[in-house]
Amino acid sequence: MAPPVIQSQLLTKRSREDRALRSSQKFTRLEKVGMGAIVLGVLIGAVLVFNYLKGAQLESDRAAASRGESVPVGMVEAGTVAAQPLSPLTRMEEAKIKEQVKAFHRAASSEAKIPFLIDGFRILDQLATYYETHPLEPKEVAIDSALTPVSFPQGTYYRGTGRYADGRSLEFYAARRGDEFLLDWPSLCGYSEIQWREFLQKKPEIPFEFRVIARQAPMGPGGALDPMRYMAVKVTDFESGDVQVAIADTKTPAGQRLKQVLAGAGLEPVRLRLKLAFDPSLAGTFKIVVDDFVSDRWIQPGTIGFG
Repeated sequence: MAPPVIQSQLLTKRSREDRALRSSQKFTRLEKVGMGAIVLGVLIGAVLVFNYLKGAQLESDRAAASRGESVPVGMVEAGTVAAQPLSPLTRMEEAKIKEQVKAFHRAASSEAKIPFLIDGFRILDQLATYYETHPLEPKEVAIDSALTPVSFPQGTYYRGTGRYADGRSLEFYAARRGDEFLLDWPSLCGYSEIQWREFLQKKPEIPFEFRVIARQAPMGPGGALDPMRYMAVKVTDFESGDVQVAIADTKTPAGQRLKQVLAGAGLEPVRLRLKLAFDPSLAGTFKIVVDDFVSDRWIQPGTIGFG
């Protein structure tokens, strides 16, 4: 048995070794915790950067959509906002859509146009009535290359643009139905509740919905309306090209929305669905008023054509 002095020395040595071991273990734990915090911080930073870049892209696409520009085919627009990623169309699918548009224009009667339309025979009477008073669309149309997915609660449409030989611009929406793509007819032809000519002749005080091409217009000097409250809008009938000036009250929800959309478009024309009426009591030369802002797109999505 070791003398008391040696035993004391041994105990002291063991105590120092134990404390050193515990300190080493504590440092190792702290080191691990520190490394974990660094890794977590890096991951959080990466997520924040990703969300920032994604938000910037969405803002860019929203601004492009408000100007009437296309966003990449790999993204979906929800109203005017790019939303969830979407598998792009194949070249064969793009060609199918464009051929449907050309075939629709070549069709020589309302009945012949039915196979290319989303609602098909359900709108045959509507088509027949429309083409009794409207000429068929021009047979030749130049279609632009870009097709943009547009997301609605009812499904996804593909928006395309083009131009007729007479200079009029064309906008169309196609929806997938099985292996085929069908077209939305009202937005393609600019269908409205009554003919533009009839509206101008009868001057109804009851509002009717129209698909028009709109842009902001100056109120003009010496006007009888308060320019701080009212705004003038040039509305163009798609078929005839006739231009009229409508007045919107910016104190109403419709006027506020219209002002917002036209401001976002700048000098570019915008396709809108508006409810218009005549107001004979309106002071000044302008008698057409914007009763309601229906949509900033000509399309009115239905439930037919998806699957």
